[in-house]
Amino acid sequence: MKILVLNSGSSSQKTCLYEISETLPEDPPACLWEGKIEWDGEVAATVVKDA
Repeated sequence: MKILVLNSGSSSQKTCLYEISETLPEDPPACLWEGKIEWDGEVAATVVKDA
């Protein structure tokens, strides 16, 4: 199962996509994909990474 996690703050948006098997892992899995948007007034920056 794939799970998309969104974390919205007042000046940022962070996103991670995880793949979780039927049994929960002991340690948190690494992101398959992650994105980050930060803004401050009129300036914004975007970062996207894959595994």
